[in-house]
Amino acid sequence: MLAFLVLSALALAVIVVGGLVVVPLLAVGGLVWLLLLPIRILFKIVFGLGGAVLGLLVAPIVLLVMVVSLIGAAVTALFSLAVPLVPVVLLAWLAWAMYRAAVPRHT
Repeated sequence: MLAFLVLSALALAVIVVGGLVVVPLLAVGGLVWLLLLPIRILFKIVFGLGGAVLGLLVAPIVLLVMVVSLIGAAVTALFSLAVPLVPVVLLAWLAWAMYRAAVPRHT
């Protein structure tokens, strides 16, 4: 039981010393955050407006590429639906060719 009390007192001492170290560091971090706040706000305004202007310039190009891609995807989808019919079309073409070769021409 004495070992438990000693270890508990040691853990409490570590927590107190850690608190004595961490609390001033948190205060300094808060002060640095407050001091740099106007600079961060300025950067957000400048780069936010720059990003918005860049977005307005790039958006039409992106939309054009997207429309072309969607049209290409639609054409590809239609071709992929027609591809299984290719053997049937080839057989029908072969039958038509054999019919044309067998039927005499009318002159």
